[in-house]
Amino acid sequence: MKKLIYNHTEENLKRTFAWSSSWYHPYESAWSIFHKFMFANKVTINDLFKIFGSESIQNKRSNVWSKKDGDLFTLEGFDEKRLQDILGFNLKANIIEESATILKILIQKHHYKVFYIDTFRFCPECIKIGYHSTFHQFKLFNTCPLHNKPLSSICPSCGGGWKNEYNLIKNEIKHPFQCQCGFLFINEDMARMFAKTWSSNSHDIRDSSLVTRLFELNAHSEKTKRIHISDCIDLTNYENPFEYLYLTVNSKEENTKHIVYKSSKNINKIKCLDKKLLSKYIFTPRHKRPNKELYFTLKATYKSIARHFRKTILKDHKKCIKSYNRSFTYSESICPFVSAYAHWRGHIEDHEINWHVHTYRKRKIAENQVDFYTRSDSDYFFNIYIELMTGLYNEKDETIYGNEPSILHYVSPDNLTITKYTFNRLFAHLLHNYLLNWLIVAHNDMGKSVHYFYSRPFMKYKNLPFYTIVYPFKDNEAAEFHIWPNKDKTIENILKKLKCPNNS
Repeated sequence: MKKLIYNHTEENLKRTFAWSSSWYHPYESAWSIFHKFMFANKVTINDLFKIFGSESIQNKRSNVWSKKDGDLFTLEGFDEKRLQDILGFNLKANIIEESATILKILIQKHHYKVFYIDTFRFCPECIKIGYHSTFHQFKLFNTCPLHNKPLSSICPSCGGGWKNEYNLIKNEIKHPFQCQCGFLFINEDMARMFAKTWSSNSHDIRDSSLVTRLFELNAHSEKTKRIHISDCIDLTNYENPFEYLYLTVNSKEENTKHIVYKSSKNINKIKCLDKKLLSKYIFTPRHKRPNKELYFTLKATYKSIARHFRKTILKDHKKCIKSYNRSFTYSESICPFVSAYAHWRGHIEDHEINWHVHTYRKRKIAENQVDFYTRSDSDYFFNIYIELMTGLYNEKDETIYGNEPSILHYVSPDNLTITKYTFNRLFAHLLHNYLLNWLIVAHNDMGKSVHYFYSRPFMKYKNLPFYTIVYPFKDNEAAEFHIWPNKDKTIENILKKLKCPNNS
């Protein structure tokens, strides 16, 4: 075991710590390293800040640390030289470099925390030997790459205790590798022979098939860079989001189980503003044409889907539409089909009331901002609009995105073909999911004596099937829209459960 001496006080008081650089393994998390250090040296979290803390931490007169100080993703509260001198390697630089290596494959203009979960997660097998990996916090993985076991945040003894944030300050564990209830996650044999166990190479996570497949995506970096994954959906709600990403890059149509929509291969060459459309915008300033074009195309998509729903779902409920009451009803005669449809319309059109289901609300186009017709998804749509307009690369930020030029400028006053295709596909996907959620609400309200008019934002992207968008780059490439349907919850299955009390 390597013993290091570090002058960690102004008085140059020397202290020897029990530590060996062989205890660190690739892609091991800062949480794991700090808990190993606390376990081997019998020190507390406050002692960690005094030993490894940055200059600002050392100058504090009280042991009151902020959440930023305890951030285990950036290690902003810790000094690189102190980490290097005591641990034998620069933990801060390693964590940042390894995280960047993982995220570099995705190449998206997202904050790193979009792909990392704040809640502490662990593998039940890894934690027994005092090991925790950065991959355990990676949202695209819901199972341990080494043991293929589901990742957990719950103590097996008390059913709680470890529902903490991935942060030294917000983590309420009083002793290393131990729950508040007293349960020790590492086994007794390991606790007695921790030095030998931690020095072994039995848990090199780079050898796992899941991590190997993740880095295989580097071979397809040209396509991977053009994949859009929404930062509005919680990746932890999906069973295997990494598999979805992998299939987006490597899928073969005859072997895949998900739905793939592809545009024309000449979509880059298609000019969406023909002579008829240009005459429509003859008095519109050139820089404002994209705003109007997107508004009208999304409105047309919505009207088309709404018309389809009326001709299919509501074809036998025309009387129910006419008798739909604008006030709260205390009878059980309300039609769940019309109730779901009315709330769906109100959600999209931003109605303050939901009973005008047979008329469209007319409103003016927003002049000073891009109007995507739907108010509920305007923030998300605007992020995609900026992504398409500015390109997927940022030549100013060379540290994250590389020294590559900005490309993929799909938004221009005279050509919005790819932008329109992207928004129309995505809008249709969201519209179907919103209707599904409102049908579920209507089903839950069946038989109740009181029916409520719900506020719109409560569901947002609940039950939304996972999807990815692939932007084309070359002239002969197609835009792609990949969807993994939720077979357990579909509009068809919910409709079978609904019953109209009016028998119309």
